[in-house]
Amino acid sequence: MNRMLRTITAVMLLVVMIFSCNLFAVAEGGTPVITKQPKDVKAAEGTKVTISVKATGATGIAWRLVNPESGQEVSAKEIPNLFEGMLIEGAATKELELYNVSMYMDGWQVYCKLKNDAGIISSDKATITVMDKDYVPTEEELAQEAAEAEAARQAEIEAGRVTITTVGCKVKVSGSGKSETTATVDKGKNKLVIKADKPSKVDYWVINGVRYDFSKVPTQMTITNLAEDMTVEAVVKKGTATTLLTEAQLKDEGKGGSKTVNATNASMKFVNSKGKVGGKKFTTFDFTEAYKNTYTKKEQEGGVITLRVTAKKKTYNWVFNGTKIKFNQRVSGFLVTNLNTSMSWEAEK
Repeated sequence: MNRMLRTITAVMLLVVMIFSCNLFAVAEGGTPVITKQPKDVKAAEGTKVTISVKATGATGIAWRLVNPESGQEVSAKEIPNLFEGMLIEGAATKELELYNVSMYMDGWQVYCKLKNDAGIISSDKATITVMDKDYVPTEEELAQEAAEAEAARQAEIEAGRVTITTVGCKVKVSGSGKSETTATVDKGKNKLVIKADKPSKVDYWVINGVRYDFSKVPTQMTITNLAEDMTVEAVVKKGTATTLLTEAQLKDEGKGGSKTVNATNASMKFVNSKGKVGGKKFTTFDFTEAYKNTYTKKEQEGGVITLRVTAKKKTYNWVFNGTKIKFNQRVSGFLVTNLNTSMSWEAEK
């Protein structure tokens, strides 16, 4: 009898301990945390509206819309049934897109609910303002929008957070469970996996506005310590890149400050107009001012450079300006086209 009582007591204590641990785990993990609330949007009738939220710790998300007249709430998935011709994407992601927006949506509010095992939270509400079809944003409105975006970006940087934006590929933050087109993470602390949407068709990559043609094109990269804001685009064969720097940007952003390139465990060479490599190898070069292409023997305008980077030995692991990148195949080198900022590359052994 005593043995049975001791057994029952032990089992009860074990159950209590397990229950307590689960409670502690939930409490410690906490509900999702919103790092950037949805913002009011303004768009012309028939165009696209994008509303987004940034959060950490969420395992599920659902967007809701509120009728300004009745106060009735509907799921984002119901919108196509309420407004003829409208389409939606991203109803269960951090970025909701409404296509062919109806004039009758003017004044509607949008918010999202984020959940995890610890509970559910709601974001702030953002208001949709729908203008006439011929509406064109004024220069003042565009300037204000740009200023607000820059202020938000600076706030993220000051908070020690960096953002990665993708096109033609998706980024997944370790532990998030979902792939997105953008992610904001603590600087140097998260593992990010970027996968091309169409792996078999990737022709080249654009990283921070600069074209990279790899000797053998990778279709996936893993970043273990994102050191700065980054934009990554996977461009398919016969496709057109959307994030390349324009001629105006190259000339404007290429001005001011020194411009140097450095290669570690790798070397660099110049190329001609057809991309053919030649001339002497070098591991560092200053292209701030006008310089001579040692392959073509021609003078080049300062501030912009095109060259080929070649590793001493093929490797999966590279470091781009302090950001560690592991490609899904060994990379021997790459052609860098129209670089207009200082850059360092390291082929890790």
